[in-house]
Parts: sequence; structure tokens; C-alpha cells
Amino acid sequence: MRLTTKKAVILATALTLTVSSIAWAETVKDNKKNKQETVTEAVLQADKAQNSKKTEKITVTTPKLNVRRENGKGYIYWNKKDNNDKIEIWYSGHEHSDFVKKDVVSNERFKLSRFGTGSFYYVKIRAVRTVGGKKYKGKYSNVTPIVTGVNLVKVTSPAAGVINVRWEKAESAKGYKLEYSKDKDFKSVTTVYIEDKNKTSLKLYELVQNKRYYFRISAFKQMNSKDRKHSYRSLQKSAVVTSAAAIINGDFKDTNGFFKDSVFFGDSVLSGFGIYVNNKGRGYLDGTRVMGVISYSLISALKPTSDYHPLYKGKHVPPQNVAKALNAKKVFLFFGINDVLNTGNPQYCLDNYKSLISNIKSKNPDVKIYIISTTYSMKGSRDYVNYTANLHRFNQLLRDYCKKSDCEFIDVASYLTTSDGYLKPELCSDNFVHQTMNAYVIWDKVLRYYAWSQTKK
Repeated sequence: MRLTTKKAVILATALTLTVSSIAWAETVKDNKKNKQETVTEAVLQADKAQNSKKTEKITVTTPKLNVRRENGKGYIYWNKKDNNDKIEIWYSGHEHSDFVKKDVVSNERFKLSRFGTGSFYYVKIRAVRTVGGKKYKGKYSNVTPIVTGVNLVKVTSPAAGVINVRWEKAESAKGYKLEYSKDKDFKSVTTVYIEDKNKTSLKLYELVQNKRYYFRISAFKQMNSKDRKHSYRSLQKSAVVTSAAAIINGDFKDTNGFFKDSVFFGDSVLSGFGIYVNNKGRGYLDGTRVMGVISYSLISALKPTSDYHPLYKGKHVPPQNVAKALNAKKVFLFFGINDVLNTGNPQYCLDNYKSLISNIKSKNPDVKIYIISTTYSMKGSRDYVNYTANLHRFNQLLRDYCKKSDCEFIDVASYLTTSDGYLKPELCSDNFVHQTMNAYVIWDKVLRYYAWSQTKK
């Protein structure tokens, strides 16, 4: 079949288009294939990189935990490793459970004081490292028991030869270890263990007068003396022990209201002090009431009704009821001269003293009790068997009782006594036990100094 020239041209053009279309289609197909292969290779490379990351080992090493003291302060510390960024601090009251995270730090130590004063805990740490925004944690360290330090609040000298030490209560401790020395380096140390965790003060007697003593205190957890775990010691405080001469010759006019809302109960020796106070005028010693009765004794004071009870509004009223009626905040007691004389039994007298204090507390639960030491008899006055020796024994029992109770012991007797333990003749008014106004001047100074020592900042 012969084609015309026009048809031949059309046919040739069509064939050219067809071949071009096929070539274009093949090119597109090849491009898609190449693109797909490129994408697939990229995915494979990404998967390979991801798998490589997954298999990379991240090492985090937790250091060993230790405890140490620097300049009177306690720390937990560790040697930081290169493969950790921070340290988690965990603590608990139990050795093997209930741990709580306390803090996260980047340094190499942590103050024990941040756990609280006198607290007992078990502590452990754990290292933390951050890589690519993800945190990796090491194993926990060894568990270390700690007892934080105790804050020594104040050291004062409330009487001649006496030091009073006060500290903050350590909630988690079982007791305290008090150390004191005459030198600030504590080369020679006297140690006192206080087994009562609720006790926050202690009086020390018969110290060298006019001598400075240094004190420090720590808490402990165990009660067994061979197995105590101590906290770090407090920073030391010191005080000069007051002398008798400093008190007798001192001038402590301002009692800062210490005797306000107070009342004194006792026998005829105290009655003499009441006369002295009344002679000073209304409002003396912050307006305190002194209710001394001739021949009054602990046995009489314990009776529900007695003609020996002090007079209050025209009636004989027991001390506990008078204190309640006066709304007294402080009660000062002076008994023993008649009791020891009549019974010859200091321990029996102490038991009666405790009963009287219990009676007063039952009616006045918030009142503070102060026991004034029993004064002595003049030497050679009357030949009572062991009377003065029993009075000294009685005062020692009173002092020991006050150490263990919440009562305070105020030693007046020592300022009125000769070197061999009797009432000074020049202060005695009847060659026996009663005293002159000059003796009550000393009473006044001792009580004022005690008030000043309790209220001074």
C-alpha cells in the first residue's frame, strides 16, 4: 500500500511521539526506582545508627558513702566519679526500707544539719548521668547510719560552783553525751551520759569557782554503753564558774519580773525571810508572797486540814490550795529543819517532799517548783545526834531529786555555812537554826542572782 506524502508525515510524527512517551515513562520509572533505592538506603542507615545507639553501654558508677567532721560540723561525703553528673541522697528511719529522696546535688558533700538537729537516720546515695536527654542511674551506695549534731544553747553559772548547761532536744536520739574540760582543747575531759532523751538541761555542782570551763554535747542512739552511736559534737561554749564572793558582793537589782506571780511556803526560818521582805516595802521581789509558819513541817503540809497551814483570807489553807487561789506560776519551798529533827530520816523526809510537790502539781499542773536548800544549825548549839550530818544528807537527796525531775534546786545554805558545815555564828539569832537579818540579806542576793542568771540573754 502506497502512502501519500501527507499520511507518511503524520505516521512518522506519531511514531516519534510514541517512542518519546515510552522513553519518558522509562525515565520516570528509573527515577522512581532510584529514589526508592535512595530512601531505602537512608532508612537502613538510620536503623543501623539507631541499633548502634541501642547497643552503646552507658556506665554510671555510684561512689562509696562516708561520714566525717570538719570544724565542728558533720557531713556525708563521697568522691565523685567522671561518669556521673549528680548524686541523689536518700534517707530513712529504717535500715532496709522506707527510703525517701532528700535532695539531688552536684557537689561531693552534704551537711548533716540539713537532716535536722539531733536526728537519727540511715542514708544512702545514687549516682545519676544524663545522655541525650535521658537519665541513667547507678546502683545505690552502702547504707550509712548518721546522728546529726546537737545545738548547745547556753551555759550559765546560776550559783557559786554551779554551771547550768542547756541544749536543744534531739527528737530521734535516746540520750546525750556531755563533755566538759578546763582547757579549750579538751585534753582532760569529764564525760556525763544523760540517758533521758527528753532532758534539755543539766546542772553541774562543786566546780572550781572563778574558773572557766568548756562544754560540748552530742546525741546517741543506743542505750547500751558499749554500743552507742554518737552524733557529731556541738560547737563548744564556755562559762566562768561564779564564786560565792561575787554573788554576796554583787548588786543584782533587776530581776526582770522573775518573782512575779510567785509564792514561798516553809517553816519559821522562811518566816524570818518574810519579815525581811515586808520590811523592804510593798512590791519587793516583784511582789512575791512569803508564807512561812512557825514549826511548819512536811508532815503538817500534807494534812488536809491543820492549824499549821498558812493563813489565807483568815483561814488555814494547804499550800496547793493557796497556790491555786493566787494563780501562782512559781512556788518556792523551804522545808526540812523540823522534819529531819523529828524523824532523823532524810529519805523519809524526801518522800514527803515529793508528796507535797505532787499535791501542788495536782491543783496547779503548770506551776514551776523551786526547792531552797535546807539551812543548818550552829555548831555546839544543841547536841542532837547526827542532826547537821542528816541535814547535809537531806540536801544532797534534794539536789539529786531536782536533777532527775523538773524541779529547780536553789542552794542558799552554802552561803551561810562555815567550812566544817555549820551555820555561821554571826548569822545565827538563837544559837540554833534561826537567822539574823544579815543572813536574809544573803538570801536576797542569792535569790536575785539566781533570777538574773535565768533571765539574762
